[in-house]
Amino acid sequence: MADPNVIGMSNEEVGVYMKLLCLMWNTSDCSLKKNENYLAKITHSSNDVITTLLPCFKEKDGYLRHKRLDVERRKQDEYRKKCSQAGKKGMKKRWKHDNERYNGDITSHNSSTSSSTSSSKHDPKVTDKNTFNYPIKPKVRSMPKPLPQDFT
Repeated sequence: MADPNVIGMSNEEVGVYMKLLCLMWNTSDCSLKKNENYLAKITHSSNDVITTLLPCFKEKDGYLRHKRLDVERRKQDEYRKKCSQAGKKGMKKRWKHDNERYNGDITSHNSSTSSSTSSSKHDPKVTDKNTFNYPIKPKVRSMPKPLPQDFT
């Protein structure tokens, strides 16, 4: 919103601009077809408003793109990849001590190969293939005390 182009927009233009950004974000490649009639229809605005907003976007192969969205999408993709790698590394570390329990496919794990000891009281206990039983006890709430009879 600190972009000088956005500061000079009317409230209607800002709303349509934000809607376009949201619609772009929801596509797999953060782009929308450059067709003023189509854009006006999906944003419930006029072609004049769309024409006013087109300079805020760049065109590539008949599609509109937004520089900041492209940067943010790349950052999100890198973050997801990093988290996925960390999860896989943690899974391998957790299961490396018992090669019978992990042979490259977590779905091959079953209760017949599980060890009876647990490294932490919060680790899930395997009771059946792909069924985990977490030792979490529900909170028990006591009943409230009754109000005195003279209470009004």
